[in-house]
Amino acid sequence: MKVMLAIPITKSKLEEQTDLGYGKDKIEECIDNLKGINPIDVYIFSDIELDFKYKTIVDTNISIDEQKFRPFIDSPLLDDVTLKREVARRICLENNYDYLMFIDSDIMFKPDVFMKMSKFLNKFDIVINRCPPDFSKTQIGCSIISREVLKYVNFNSYCKDANTLGEDWLFMTIARYLDFEIKTTRISPVEHFTYKMIEVDRDE
Repeated sequence: MKVMLAIPITKSKLEEQTDLGYGKDKIEECIDNLKGINPIDVYIFSDIELDFKYKTIVDTNISIDEQKFRPFIDSPLLDDVTLKREVARRICLENNYDYLMFIDSDIMFKPDVFMKMSKFLNKFDIVINRCPPDFSKTQIGCSIISREVLKYVNFNSYCKDANTLGEDWLFMTIARYLDFEIKTTRISPVEHFTYKMIEVDRDE
C-alpha cells in the first residue's frame, strides 16, 4: 500500500496555532511519531517557505493551467486551502499512490491515527476520522481517500463565493452521488485548533 500524507498550511493559521502551542515544531513532532509506525510519504503544502525536513511544496512554485483549473472561465480562482487539496490530489495520482491522507495543519493527531483508520480501507473508499467541535461527516481534515475516488472527484468545482459550506462538503457530496463507500468514525481522537481559536476569540 503506497500512501501519501498531505498537510495544507497557511501562514495566518500557523501563526494563530503557534500562539496556542501547536506551531511548526509540534506539527513536525506529530509527523515524526506517525511515520515511526507507518510507511507514509509526507508532503507539506504551504503558502510560505517553511524549514520543514519533509518535502514542502509552495503554491507559487506550482504551474497550473489556470483555465483548466476553473470550472468556468469567469469564475473566481479557488481559495487557498482548496488549491492545496487539488494540487495534492494531482500529485497523488501522478505518482501512483494508492491513498491520499489529509491531515489539516490545525489538527493534532496521534501516531496510531493511520493504522486505526486504515482498518476500514478493505470495505470503504473514503474514511473520515471526525473532528471536534461538530464531528461533521463531511469534514476531510483527517481523512483517507482512495485513488479510485480521486480519479473521478476533484476540487475544481468548488467556488468559495458561491458555496459557503466548504470544499470538503462539495467533494463528499459528489463522492456520495457517485456511490463511493464512505466510513465516518471517531476511532482516533484528535485535537482541533481552529475550534480553540474560535473559543479564544469568543472569550475576548
